[in-house]
Amino acid sequence: IYVGEIHGTSENNSDIRRITPAGEVTTVPGSIIIPMSGEEIRVPAGLTVTPAGDIYYVHGASGYVQGVSRVSGGVLSLLAGRYSFEDLKDGLGSAAEFACPKAIQHKGSYFYVADASNGALRRVSSAGNVITLAGVGHFQTNRFFGGGAFRPPIEGSYRLPIIVTSPDIHEIAAAAIRMDQPGGITMPPD
Repeated sequence: IYVGEIHGTSENNSDIRRITPAGEVTTVPGSIIIPMSGEEIRVPAGLTVTPAGDIYYVHGASGYVQGVSRVSGGVLSLLAGRYSFEDLKDGLGSAAEFACPKAIQHKGSYFYVADASNGALRRVSSAGNVITLAGVGHFQTNRFFGGGAFRPPIEGSYRLPIIVTSPDIHEIAAAAIRMDQPGGITMPPD
């Protein structure tokens, strides 16, 4: 079992801990973060482990790292996202932007991220390329839509039209799906 942890004399120090079936607890090499500035704070909010044993996690605290980090071979790196910047933008690596992602799940060669404040489901490739599968962005979520008045979630389904009128029809369809603060992901087994 892997657990993201905030510890130490500052609430901003964090690491990832491994717990064996025998109850032995160890710190994952390379996962310890003792930030030198606010831009380096990485609060683990969701974790996933690949079959190769690499750990990927998202950061769910506002104002700090917004994206997906990787711990591989004892080295920590930012796969996708930016420091201290919250928005909904697709792109590669630091060109992509997130807003308080809360959960991550690995399946096949992709990572799926519940990007909470954006009300979005995002897909991240192992190279760090991010696309939005569903969602509208922070200020268009139900929580903020309409001048801050809370609106309930929208239920239903969306069907693509038989006649495709735009080459961007899938992106348009994804933007029509409105979620509010998604916070968990699970996938059926392969």
